[in-house]
Amino acid sequence: MSGRRTTSAVTVLIALAVGAMVTSCADRQAGTPTAQSSTSAATVGTQQPTTTSTRASDVPADPCVLLSTSEVTQLGYTGPGETSTANGARSCAWSKPDGSLEVRTSPRGINELNVGSATTVTPVTVGSHTGLRVEEVNSAVGDCSISLAVTDRSSVTVGVFMAGKTAQACAQAEQAARLVEPKLPRG
Repeated sequence: MSGRRTTSAVTVLIALAVGAMVTSCADRQAGTPTAQSSTSAATVGTQQPTTTSTRASDVPADPCVLLSTSEVTQLGYTGPGETSTANGARSCAWSKPDGSLEVRTSPRGINELNVGSATTVTPVTVGSHTGLRVEEVNSAVGDCSISLAVTDRSSVTVGVFMAGKTAQACAQAEQAARLVEPKLPRG
């Protein structure tokens, strides 16, 4: 009986933790995400990636842990990422004057993602993960993302926007995807 009680207690603690994260990430604000200058004890991006799943997927619950602080700096961004949640997907975003970077975990496979009216959709492989390179969704010149399949029902997308600079955005999205991919569960 003690084993069941321990399992039940762990399940309740996990449910409370997930509920707290969903509540804290549910506030979305309109506008361009910007890094916050906070001095909190928790530094985003320095934790080891977790494989705690969101819903039935196998993607990390916190997309901010997929890029360390040094990797974010290497990509030209600073500060902790700003989190948000929409349609079951969790995002972590950084911005700078000439662009933005977003890492999004989704409980949808890459074949279920909405690529809108992208000008180009190309199959890619990053490390051991297959995916899609999606350029200029809804004709947004400077928009590029790499979506990697984690399972047939989960994915991680790295998106970059640099107004009017699609080639540079794609180069940075590919660089960021190469940093994120080794931290993803193997499918």
